[in-house]
Amino acid sequence: LDKCETSTTLPKWVEDGLPLLFALHYTNEEIKVYNPSLSGYIPLLWNRANSSDGPIAESISLEEMEVSGNYPSNSWTGRYYAALAVEYMVYRSSAQKVYVDFVKDIYLKGWKQSFQDNIGLSVDQFYSDFQSYVIDSAAANIVNSNWKLDDIDITAVSSGGSSSNTAPTINGLPNSISVA
Repeated sequence: LDKCETSTTLPKWVEDGLPLLFALHYTNEEIKVYNPSLSGYIPLLWNRANSSDGPIAESISLEEMEVSGNYPSNSWTGRYYAALAVEYMVYRSSAQKVYVDFVKDIYLKGWKQSFQDNIGLSVDQFYSDFQSYVIDSAAANIVNSNWKLDDIDITAVSSGGSSSNTAPTINGLPNSISVA
């Protein structure tokens, strides 16, 4: 098969952050069920990540959160921090690149190369930039979450730079197993 990976392991923060951010965004955009005293979900993510048992207070970096054993003592605050990192990915690129192109390219390129091609930074540079972002006391105001779910076209061909834009499939599903 013409792909780089037959299976891949995403960092735990990516695995947790992608679906949680999507769910929070859906809730905020479509259902409008969130704490009315907060102006959307970014302050919610920031408050949870910055709680006394969260990754910011415990000085846990995204790099350390690549494996679940390094999550903060309250794993939910780690998930909110992960979602904040994914929102920062969207801020640095776009919802389309994060939720479609990055994901589609993982099997072709591996997660780190897909990340660099679609987010526009190496993983190490992203970790450094995100760390600077969370240290800034006004970080909750830096990211302006103005993307909409309708901005994501799941039928689009990846623009991540590969000549082959579609991962091989088995019965329409990504091939994540080795076939003898």
